[in-house]
Amino acid sequence: MKRSFNSTGRKKISQDLVRFKVYRDALKTPLAFAADVEGLRHLGVPDSSRIYVEASIKHSSIRFDFGTIGQVTPPSECKLDELDRGNADVCFRVMVVDDAGHLGRLLAAGDGFTDESEVEDGTGRKPILPAEESPLGQQIWDVQINQASGPRLLINSAIPGLIEKVRKDPLLRGAIVPEAFRRIVRFMLEEADEDPSWFSDWKRLLEEELGLARVDDVDEGEEAIKEYADEAVRRFTDANKFAAKALPEDVFEGVMYD
Repeated sequence: MKRSFNSTGRKKISQDLVRFKVYRDALKTPLAFAADVEGLRHLGVPDSSRIYVEASIKHSSIRFDFGTIGQVTPPSECKLDELDRGNADVCFRVMVVDDAGHLGRLLAAGDGFTDESEVEDGTGRKPILPAEESPLGQQIWDVQINQASGPRLLINSAIPGLIEKVRKDPLLRGAIVPEAFRRIVRFMLEEADEDPSWFSDWKRLLEEELGLARVDDVDEGEEAIKEYADEAVRRFTDANKFAAKALPEDVFEGVMYD
């Protein structure tokens, strides 16, 4: 049974302090994982503080005891066979707890960590909006945003081959991805309770690559949020040139240079 922790005054665990490796079978089903949590020594918490790693897939999770800050002792095996099956990503939460007393006090925590070696876009970077098939009834697509692990683009699994078409067809991507992008930006501005680890990649995209104002500086009013999200989508679509890529080359030349 999971323990609950008092989180008053906790520190944030950043991606540079922990590393994960997920081991999969030939069908890419996750079987087990290894974690390097030695970086947690830099948090400045007592050596007696206990380290817990929670692995989750979809709606299932399991917690592992990794010893203490002063003496990290990973379990001999970190099996994932109690989690939901399939080739979905495994997400990790790390907690550092003062275990004194009946109810441990949460000293530090970080959410949404994944296996950094599982690069899917061929560029050496993990995609910040991974796509996966899901039963969606009569919906063609949807966006699922998990506060801890971040957003995912869901494509209706009942339509054969659709997910590959979305990945390869710029017309389909241009019809779907910008609106998904808008929903995620609005979530960041409206609904997120804190900055989970996945925010850093999205903030880097919005603020550094697209040149937008800092997310943290946007006013809370609806008008300011809408203006920011609209401008984010405009710059994102311009950068990706969805319409130009969807046109034949000769049409593209005419549209752009007449």
